[in-house]
Amino acid sequence: MLAEDNALNAEVATELLGSLSLVVDWAENGSKAVDQFEASDPGSYFAIFMDMQMPVMDGIEATKKIRNSVREDNDVPIFAMTANTFATDRKRCADAGIFRNR
Repeated sequence: MLAEDNALNAEVATELLGSLSLVVDWAENGSKAVDQFEASDPGSYFAIFMDMQMPVMDGIEATKKIRNSVREDNDVPIFAMTANTFATDRKRCADAGIFRNR
């Protein structure tokens, strides 16, 4: 899944992921991403690419809701899509349960 409010960014990311033979479900904001996740069959998503700054619900809040879901696949890897690189931003992402390379 791709959660991204900017249509152009979503199109570019979808084409890039599509070039890797991945099928992308697009959610226009964090609230829709949570709804799509909850409505999908368990295991439908192998990863979620989450924009951090979106209207309605941001990526941090959406990630927390997915992580707190009762679903068995609530540990799906979630990757932050953001230009924010400050340590405080990385900590907020990590605290929310966003995947982190080690």
